Amino acid sequence: MGNVSTALGIGMMSKYAGAFDMAAKLPAAHALEIKAWQLQKGILETKWTSQVKPDSVWAEYPRPMLARKDWINLNGLWDYRVSGKSDARPSSYGGQILVPFPIESPLSGVMQPLLPDQKLWYRRSVTTPDSWKGQRVLLHFGAVDWQSTIYIDGKEMGSHRGGYDGFSLDVTGAITPGTQHEIVVEVWDPSDTSWNLHGKQTLHPAGCSYTASSGIWQTVWLEPVPQSYIERLVTAPDLQAKKLRLTVQGRIVPAAYTVRAVAKAAGKIVADVSGTIGAELASPEIQDNLVKFFKATNSWAALELELPIKTPKLWSPDSPFLYDLTVILADSSGNILDTVESYFGMRSVKLGTDDQGYGRLFLNGEAVLLPGALDQGFWPDGVYLAPTDDALRYDIEWAKELGLNTLRKHVKIECQRWYYWADKLGILVFQDMPTGNCGDPQTDRPTSPEAADQWRTEVSNIIQEKYNHPSIVCWTPFNEAFGGFDYIRNAAWVKSMDSSRLINESSGVP
Repeated sequence: MGNVSTALGIGMMSKYAGAFDMAAKLPAAHALEIKAWQLQKGILETKWTSQVKPDSVWAEYPRPMLARKDWINLNGLWDYRVSGKSDARPSSYGGQILVPFPIESPLSGVMQPLLPDQKLWYRRSVTTPDSWKGQRVLLHFGAVDWQSTIYIDGKEMGSHRGGYDGFSLDVTGAITPGTQHEIVVEVWDPSDTSWNLHGKQTLHPAGCSYTASSGIWQTVWLEPVPQSYIERLVTAPDLQAKKLRLTVQGRIVPAAYTVRAVAKAAGKIVADVSGTIGAELASPEIQDNLVKFFKATNSWAALELELPIKTPKLWSPDSPFLYDLTVILADSSGNILDTVESYFGMRSVKLGTDDQGYGRLFLNGEAVLLPGALDQGFWPDGVYLAPTDDALRYDIEWAKELGLNTLRKHVKIECQRWYYWADKLGILVFQDMPTGNCGDPQTDRPTSPEAADQWRTEVSNIIQEKYNHPSIVCWTPFNEAFGGFDYIRNAAWVKSMDSSRLINESSGVP
């Protein structure tokens, strides 16, 4: 058995697997006399269940759209404890849990529900190498469901609400290279008992609602970056102008820097452009205010570049061609500070009318039929996360073997590697936003201002995080009549953030 939503198939390894599947060494887990991890017996297993090993679990680099070579994978065995919701941070832990599988899954080694009146605590130790001295250190979480607070050596580093969007913390001041540190993650998850986004998770699985997934359920990793570094890339293909519009966002020591972007097709350079980022931060006025008065050591800056693609090779399900993209940040003396690897696809999406007067999706100017499937994204062994990266790929490959060109990712957001495989293998994605109890469709009003604000925050983060993937062709803010509100206004709001894709304000009510 594989994913419960799609059939399974076999395919060949991708060339991008070598470029982006950069497996980092998994540090040893915190050594304690506690109950050791053991795979739990679920109802079903997959062909990959037995392949999951604590010392090599989800070892692939988790963010192919912004890849660096130097990182530490924090997946593996963590100590865990379940406590009362009001309990303070525990001093002892009773067992091991396999991150990044949710606590309810057999692969976590625990397989028990986390109730709304409980908290889940994780703990592990890590030592960063001496080579990280002088760099900033970022702690990344692919996803934690639902509310999380992170501590290092007992000091709170930050918190996050939302079970589907990734987040990062700059933990530079708390990490000393060569020194062992303790990381603790505190999690509370109301599941489907509150207004939070939870998709088809429920504490009482039945019908078309499935097992809840609480806690860490995507890769956790540490990454060193220079004092001035690239934070985000935004790619926007323009087929008519035959160019890629690229926005480079960075966190930099206030000064002017050079950004170079190089696009390659099958190893051959097709575009090589440079520009200056942070020039406004180098002005005397900004230096006097930001640096001398506020003592700012880091600031945000952005640069827009245009990469001419004279003869674009178009991306489509039949020919999912991807360009390689390298972006380099250098100082005024030409010293390279940061390098990230990425990729992009040249394609256009719009809604049009065919020769018979029917509304159709037009991909690259041509009407496309959409044989597709509803992809729920649940697994019998990992629940909300596939057991391995190969399993993710296998699912999409077999969807194509069945003759499908479209998957509607149903009220769930996947890890970034799922979208990477969708890009590489060529499948169109209609992306639902997770549902919640944050609105009342009969009145078209939110259940509370807090619920509305959290919905918009999480949806905005998801769109920004997944924006560059050519496979995604449509956003669906709400699924049918499940917790929706302000349907028309929110559809327009999503369109204002991303005018390059279709927007389906609701997937419809049967």
